[in-house]
Amino acid sequence: MDDNDKKTVYSYHTFLLPFRWEDLNMDKFVKKLNISDNGWSEILWNKEKNFFDADCDRRIEYNEYQYFHENVRNAIYGNENNDIVRNFAFRYKYFTDNGVPISFVIKKEKEWTLKVNAIRLKLYNTGVGILIYELENYNYKDIEDVLKINEYGRRIAIPYVSVFNNSCSLIADVIEITGIAKCEFSNEIAKFTDKNVNYNFISPIITEILGKNFTFKDENNKIKCHVIGDDRMFVCCLFDNDSFCQDLTIWDSTNKKYAWEMDCIEKTHWNQSKLYEFVFIDGDGISCIDRNMRLELLKKALYTRFSEYNPETPKDRTNYGTITAVTHHSFVCVPTYSGEIATFLTMRIQMAIIVLTQRASIISLAHRASKLSQKFQNNEKILDKQIPKIQKLQEEYVAFQNQLLFFEITAQEQGVELYKLFQESLYVPNEEDKLKQQLSNLHEIANLYGERKSNTMMSRLAIIGGVLALLQVLVPFFRS
Repeated sequence: MDDNDKKTVYSYHTFLLPFRWEDLNMDKFVKKLNISDNGWSEILWNKEKNFFDADCDRRIEYNEYQYFHENVRNAIYGNENNDIVRNFAFRYKYFTDNGVPISFVIKKEKEWTLKVNAIRLKLYNTGVGILIYELENYNYKDIEDVLKINEYGRRIAIPYVSVFNNSCSLIADVIEITGIAKCEFSNEIAKFTDKNVNYNFISPIITEILGKNFTFKDENNKIKCHVIGDDRMFVCCLFDNDSFCQDLTIWDSTNKKYAWEMDCIEKTHWNQSKLYEFVFIDGDGISCIDRNMRLELLKKALYTRFSEYNPETPKDRTNYGTITAVTHHSFVCVPTYSGEIATFLTMRIQMAIIVLTQRASIISLAHRASKLSQKFQNNEKILDKQIPKIQKLQEEYVAFQNQLLFFEITAQEQGVELYKLFQESLYVPNEEDKLKQQLSNLHEIANLYGERKSNTMMSRLAIIGGVLALLQVLVPFFRS
């Protein structure tokens, strides 16, 4: 057992990076992954496991499995054909130095060291993947440290460069992974002043883990990948701090409001702005100074079914006082019930991955539809080549709807509510409507071209038929 296992985990941080790759062949991607050489190992789900033993992790697996509908399980664990999703884990234990645990180290005004619990990769048949970092914080219990870890740890590229002092306050000076090989990410402006600058620069903590056969820029003989989003990974964070949660979720009977709804809270050091910073990952200062807007954004993001804390409630009552929130770039939780930790790290994060995959797949399909539309010209040879591609794209969209775009993923009421919040926060319904319109327009063009081609063919046949009929009249005349 690692020494860290004997200590308290103050916070859990899971960073999710959705990306797409240009070659849609999943088998080719897996082959390029160099499983045997690069540390990646494919995880094949075995539902015949015996869960009822002393292994707590397997009981947790059982709970997660039972939580989801059967068709959703195929998109999480895979099926016997491996034709929806394939799961991989980075077996970093083979790369550690003399048994030293692998760590995720962030350096800025101070140094934060987190234990890497796992590095995972999920590949989907829509041509998108999710790279997953699962981290645990054993050393820093203050909310300010948790905010900094989330802010700096999620960055995979430099969002901007100051025109005044050649710096960026939102990124760490260095992020490195110890135990495998150092993967440094520096904010030095030299990367942007070099004559061979690459504006698609991605942190080595992404590129080195995927391996040498993948690139985020133009390189020959490599599979080109594209980040779906901006310079940030999606953040899932559970902060295990009772006082933070309890102080914010007490009902104020005088004002008829919860504590978090009021701008300042007497007799505590927590306030609404600090909750906003945690929910919206503002590690460099609050990004919304308007109090009314801040309150509205929090109301939209928070899932409040279990949020009220009552000091008189028995301690064994589950979930009371739990803060849960979803935004378009974060999913956070502050529980008062220890059982919520396992739920968050399994079912809840699986839910986040599903919805991120939906959004990534929609964006990937929309990108391909856009590329097809750019090639349309009034040229029959070009159009003849595009029509089968339009039909194939339509077929892939239908498969995506049935295999990944679920209207419900669990029968549990709170799961239904949270899933809806996830989809709305990540704009999935709106983005899908736009994709439908794109594909409808392409389909209409294909039909119009088909009709025009058919009409042209019919006209030609009519002319040929007319000529033949005329010949039938004229031939006897000339013979006579």
